[in-house]
Amino acid sequence: MKVEMVVGDVNVEVGLDRLVLALPYPKKLKGDLLNPVTVNQIAQYEFEKAEFVSAMHYIKNMVVDNFKHHVINTKNKDLKRYHVFFNGGGLMCIFTLGFCFGTGVINLELNPSKLSPKQFSELFSWLDLFFNHGYPELYSKTVVSHAEFYVDAVGEDLSNLLMVDDSRRATTNYKGTTYLGRRGASNVTTMYDKAQEQEVEGKLVRIEARINRNDIRFQDLVEHYLFNPFGNVLVVDINQLQSAADEFNNPQIANHIKELGLVGSVKNKHARKKMFAVLQENTVPWWQPELFWESHREMLMMFKMNCVGSVV
Repeated sequence: MKVEMVVGDVNVEVGLDRLVLALPYPKKLKGDLLNPVTVNQIAQYEFEKAEFVSAMHYIKNMVVDNFKHHVINTKNKDLKRYHVFFNGGGLMCIFTLGFCFGTGVINLELNPSKLSPKQFSELFSWLDLFFNHGYPELYSKTVVSHAEFYVDAVGEDLSNLLMVDDSRRATTNYKGTTYLGRRGASNVTTMYDKAQEQEVEGKLVRIEARINRNDIRFQDLVEHYLFNPFGNVLVVDINQLQSAADEFNNPQIANHIKELGLVGSVKNKHARKKMFAVLQENTVPWWQPELFWESHREMLMMFKMNCVGSVV
């Protein structure tokens, strides 16, 4: 699931990489003296837990009895990962099933960018069998535990680029990757040398927006413009950054921004706002986050198009 386009004079590929959908475990009941938990609420809670566990065993049995698969144990002895393969070869999906500190886990992991059109179509046929109410149950009930939306710029040199935004997210560098936000945060953006990671010739820079939002239903992410995960992220040529720093009569600030980001380098909010406005006018021509997110949303809509009917 990816789209190739030319933006300016740069070949760009936009895609949806790792996607993890979680079926929420029933929330524990909370009551107090003024609002005690009722007998009916307890009965409903116990019913939902039993239904969740039943669904977990059903998925496990479907995998074990009908698919080529590989089971991987996790550090938690009550939690296992089931790698499920297509009949013709290739990884279809990964189910994580079991319990983690008493909480039931049903997670489905996909990597749409690695699936051929035929495999993508076949995937939905099989997913329809894994849930009691078919694929619509997965589509409407799961939340987005993790999603990776990427933009690859072919021929671009990572050493010439800088990624900044105007939020309070910290900028860090780890093993050649720049992170805007903590790696496990609800919204983190990364930039790194994809060609080096893949050990291939040529230049290829990847900018990736990762979201970890267990508070967002997958259906809502697909059908509504909730936010653009690339947000106010700018990709700027290093030389343009230096020119902007010179305009502010502070050439040394460019190096600080490279290392610490805009928020970590410019403490005065008025000066920071002014610097950000200058950088907005000097992003690299191929960086078009609204265009990219529209392409990502079109890809997400494929999950709705494959959802026939509704959950009973």
